[in-house]
Amino acid sequence: MKKIFLFFSMLSIISILYSVEITESGVLFEYEDENAQSVFLVGSMNNWNTTATPMEKDENGIWGIILNLDSGKHTYKFVVDGNWHYDQENPNVEDDGYGGSNSVIEIDKNGKLISEINSEVANKMLKDETITGGMIPKVNTCLDAVKKGVTGVVIVDGRKPHSILFELFSDKGSGTLIRK
Repeated sequence: MKKIFLFFSMLSIISILYSVEITESGVLFEYEDENAQSVFLVGSMNNWNTTATPMEKDENGIWGIILNLDSGKHTYKFVVDGNWHYDQENPNVEDDGYGGSNSVIEIDKNGKLISEINSEVANKMLKDETITGGMIPKVNTCLDAVKKGVTGVVIVDGRKPHSILFELFSDKGSGTLIRK
């Protein structure tokens, strides 16, 4: 019964959380804004240089760049038309020291993205309003399922083709896993 609930939870919680994924070429960072004139990836991987890592816009208005990153923790933001933005699709954030947040990714020694948070972190993110808007009921549903005994619940990006199948039938997964 728990597995069936998990499956239906995944179907009902198709959403966006990650704009970062591991590809064969490296780590893909994406930012969606078809009206932006320029987008730069800025972070620990380029010593917070605001012009070192320009992103390229595709025909759908999605800006992207692939980087080769070492294992470990990487913090970043996007600079969009001169304005700093944390990655609102990545639930993993930390204080930036200036009253805002830096987005955080962690890459394990096998080059895989660590895309899991526990319920304590998710609750903290709800409390400090890192998670906002339409994501609040989705994350609360995940937390409720975990509290009632489901091992873990995944929030996947429904915009990506076959994201649910990829989550179910690959060892990489395609979304953010919330566990107790």
